[in-house]
Parts: sequence; structure tokens; C-alpha cells
Amino acid sequence: MKWAICGLYALVTAALFFGYALKVNSSHSLPHWLYLAKPAKDIAITKIVTFQLPQSKATFCKVVAGLPGDYFSISEGMVYINGIPQGEKGASSKIPYTCTGFIPEGYFFALGCSADSFDSRYSLFGLVPLKAIKEQLCPIY
Repeated sequence: MKWAICGLYALVTAALFFGYALKVNSSHSLPHWLYLAKPAKDIAITKIVTFQLPQSKATFCKVVAGLPGDYFSISEGMVYINGIPQGEKGASSKIPYTCTGFIPEGYFFALGCSADSFDSRYSLFGLVPLKAIKEQLCPIY
């Protein structure tokens, strides 16, 4: 255990030296609680990113589930990207779901890891502009 703590300390020190930051996740929408934040480059499916929605000042941490050109649909709370089910079935909600369609250029489909996550499956959240991405997160613990 002592070596694990020393290794984690060395990793964190090196990351901070090279300009990365540590982020703590206090919600249940992602599986880990400690992340290394780095500049967002080469955004791809399954990457975890932080962003701010144009209509909100809050910072969100979500998984990139769909990119421009991908087809998304929602059936009985389950999200499908290009016909493949994503994550867990969403909790029953009074919030209306996002309409089905192709993700347009300049946007992505953000999905939380928890079934009750507030994410792109809901019309109030919607698709997220790619330019809103602030950083990419790499789980540490």
C-alpha cells in the first residue's frame, strides 16, 4: 500500500509539473472520483470530457458517446448510437427525451455513466457543441 501511495504521489507531482490539473468528481455520473485533466485534443468516443453548456454556468463531466455524423435514437430510456445500445437504461423521468437523428457537425452526444445522469438523452440538455469542451479527463482513482 505504501508503494501505491508513493506512486500516486509521483504521478500527481509529475502531472502538475507538466501543466495538468487534478479534478475531483463528487457526482455519481462517472465511476471514478479522481481525474487528471489535460487539454482536449483528438476527441473520440468513450473519452471523458468537461464542458459548459451555453445555457448553464455549471461544468459537466460526461463521456463522449456520439460524434458528428453518428445516428442516435432513444427507445424506452435506452440510448442507441448507430444502433448500438449505450450504457444503462435511463431512469423514468418527466423530462422529455431528445429527438432521434444524426449528430450535426460541431456537436457531440454526451452521456453519463449513471442511469439517472442528466445528459444529452434529455431535450433540456441536448447535444453539446464541440467548442464547449474545456478538457479531457483521465481516471486516476
